[in-house]
Amino acid sequence: MTHTLRAGAGYVDTVCCAAEHVLTRASPRLHGEYRHLVENAMREVRAALGRHDFELAWQRTEVLEGTLADVGFLPLTSG
Repeated sequence: MTHTLRAGAGYVDTVCCAAEHVLTRASPRLHGEYRHLVENAMREVRAALGRHDFELAWQRTEVLEGTLADVGFLPLTSG
């Protein structure tokens, strides 16, 4: 169980770090509605983590990863 939680936390951290990078360093390529989509997805992940709802955080992280892919950034993970 602990191993699964750590693996899940690693996935959430990886996607969130990538999203932060996109928002701070790739801003010229990400504007308007696309930026809004990434920011909203990040807020949902953080809100779930703040409530210690790790299942929802995982689900919202998958949405965030998909959003990053939708706005033109490469997939972050495989599987």
